[in-house]
Amino acid sequence: MEKKDFKTYRQETKEMIYDNHLALCKGCGLCIEYCPVKCIKFHETNRGHFGSPAINADLDICTKCRMCERICPDGAIHIKIKELKEKK
Repeated sequence: MEKKDFKTYRQETKEMIYDNHLALCKGCGLCIEYCPVKCIKFHETNRGHFGSPAINADLDICTKCRMCERICPDGAIHIKIKELKEKK
C-alpha cells in the first residue's frame, strides 16, 4: 500500500503546537462553535484536502482547554502542550 503525505497546517508558540490535519477536516465548524474563547476562525486562503476552508486559531487568546480537539468528529485537530522548563 502506498503511503500518502497529507498536508498539516501547523501553528506553534513556545507553549503549544496546534495541528490541523487538512486531509481529515471537512469544515464542519464544530471547533469554531464550541471554542469557549472564540479563538478559531476559518482561514481565508488555506484550503483543506477536500477544498473546505482550513481553520486558524489565534493562539494568543487560546486557553489550551483542548475543547476543539475533543469535539472534532474527524480527529483533524491535534494539540501538544509543551513542557516549560523552570528557570533556576
